[in-house]
Amino acid sequence: MTGTMKLFEPLSLRPLYAGFSGLLANGLNPSKVEELLGADPFVRLRAGAPFAFVARTYDKGSWVYRFRADLGEGEQLYYVKVVREKEVWQVMLGRMFSSQGLKRPFHYPKKFIRMLFAPSEAAISWQVAQFLHQHDIATPEFVALVARRAAGFREEYLISRAVPRLPNANFKKYLVQNFGPSAPPYDLQAKRRLILELARFLRRLLELPIHFPDLKLHNILLQEPEPGKFRFLIMDLNEVSEKKPKQEEVIILDRFNRSIPFTDVITQTDRLRFLKAYLAAGKDSRDWRELAQAITRRGRVHLKPHKPFAPLGAKAPDSG
Repeated sequence: MTGTMKLFEPLSLRPLYAGFSGLLANGLNPSKVEELLGADPFVRLRAGAPFAFVARTYDKGSWVYRFRADLGEGEQLYYVKVVREKEVWQVMLGRMFSSQGLKRPFHYPKKFIRMLFAPSEAAISWQVAQFLHQHDIATPEFVALVARRAAGFREEYLISRAVPRLPNANFKKYLVQNFGPSAPPYDLQAKRRLILELARFLRRLLELPIHFPDLKLHNILLQEPEPGKFRFLIMDLNEVSEKKPKQEEVIILDRFNRSIPFTDVITQTDRLRFLKAYLAAGKDSRDWRELAQAITRRGRVHLKPHKPFAPLGAKAPDSG
């Protein structure tokens, strides 16, 4: 993406090989990409080696596979995310005619109409990733976008380089595994530093001119470039938009608070330190109590239990 390119403009995909168009990063060899994926990539992915299944998200029609190959950069480890529009429509139809869907007769038809005009999820991810890299925010590095229409439905393959020195868990699982009741003895100061770094990272994200509607702890990965040094990577970029909702800050902070309700992992004191560090990162002079109250008020409308940031009038902990 160039410096003058606006986010979410249609990408100009180039023909790659018979029936497929897309974009390749510098250094990738189109013939090697064709050799890898072939005429029916989804069949090849599910057939096995060199592809290993990683995950599937049913309602988003997405599959993730891991593989090792030489695509022109030397042999290395990659991930490929597949988004099949046909599967998304099938899930939506099933929900529309379910007992719950029939109680909301206009909800799913509206979603279908929006889907007809929605931009490509892979294209959004590709552009947002480049935008984040320009702002020095880590996210997986995409090297290939390969797309086609199959029976009228969009089918997209997004290939990214594997992130080195990545703990085998998203950040939510990492917290539970390393700081939960069954975790081995740990350094309390290390846990505290990690929480403060997360607060600063979130502040940077919310100051960007884009909105992350699915921003939760399990959509953040933790990289360890060297022992004791960490950086966060933001995942699942396909729902990012330029429309920032009112009270975006409260919405995201409440979602973060509810995404890890375990008080034996993230204590009340941890949450308050997080909030104070978040405000300090933006040189924000607001009283942390006002923001905590707004988050707690919003949290009360959700069914999922969560731990409030603090009782009203509670004393803030020291920031150390």
